[in-house]
Amino acid sequence: GWLVLVGVGCKMADVDLWLDTLDSAFDNFDEEDADAAAQQRHDPILVPRIKYTSITPEEFEQKYSATNTPIILGDAFEPEGPVPLQFDLKFFKETYANELVPLDLNTLSEKVVKLGDYIEFSDEEMNKGYCRSLHTAEWFPDVNKHLRFPKVMVNPVNYLTQPGQPGFEYPEAWSRWFELFISNRDCIGFPFLHQDMCATHAFSMQVQGIKRFVLFPPSDSQYLYTFGNTGTRSAVPHAEIVTSSVSATEFPLYYKASLHIADLRPGDVFFCPSNWWHTTVVKSAEPSVTFGGNYVDNSNKDEFLSKWREYVSVRNLVASGIASIEHGGKQRRATAKA
Repeated sequence: GWLVLVGVGCKMADVDLWLDTLDSAFDNFDEEDADAAAQQRHDPILVPRIKYTSITPEEFEQKYSATNTPIILGDAFEPEGPVPLQFDLKFFKETYANELVPLDLNTLSEKVVKLGDYIEFSDEEMNKGYCRSLHTAEWFPDVNKHLRFPKVMVNPVNYLTQPGQPGFEYPEAWSRWFELFISNRDCIGFPFLHQDMCATHAFSMQVQGIKRFVLFPPSDSQYLYTFGNTGTRSAVPHAEIVTSSVSATEFPLYYKASLHIADLRPGDVFFCPSNWWHTTVVKSAEPSVTFGGNYVDNSNKDEFLSKWREYVSVRNLVASGIASIEHGGKQRRATAKA
């Protein structure tokens, strides 16, 4: 509608200033109102939970692997399941306190600390760091020997335990792919929303604390502002995703994506299917300890092989100096050098 101003002895400069202030207030109101409305209607879908011992490998393949559907398998404690509850913070403090480990691996904020100092969680600045993605075969070989793959998830075999085709052999560490993740509630969590490499499936085994996975199906890639050489990272800020505060004005498409949540408790095994977007954050006051890994079965074998061959071919071209990697596009491009 129209706003009519009637005033006596009012200077035009004052009116202009008042109108500018009013415009700014309406602009801020519109943005805040849009964000609030979008956040309110972005209700999450909770990933279902079943008992680990209630399903066979054949049933798991049919219901979850073949359909690329996430699921939490509860009560997966040893010896019935694979979750090794003995490898908690107390164990790592007593056994590996002097081990030097990186926090925020492969980021600009990466730094090396003693594991024992970190898991005291008494240093406010150190608490913000994330001890993540440490391959146990390299960092904690004695622990790695004990870890077991969730048997119900693979029928008939994890293809990463095989050598691969000549020229496209898999890294030896992949045959026992277990990574350690330790964090606390003061840490914002995994640094970005992403898809795992080469269309592999992922699994996580929760030992201690409560860890939240925030997920989106592969079909929602168009809403997640992907970037990078392979288009497997999202530009939507991780911190805004896990705090439900993504700006609807800056990332309007985000609210068209189907938000899924999986809260892992001690003894849980989580299946994160191929190409599902995911990130994590600790939800409990107690710190979190998780073992995770990746694998390939019948459902994702063909796509994995295709992406693995592409990756190896590009890597070989770059290593030989024939090609370089261009950054900034959504797809990886090998560019021949003159």
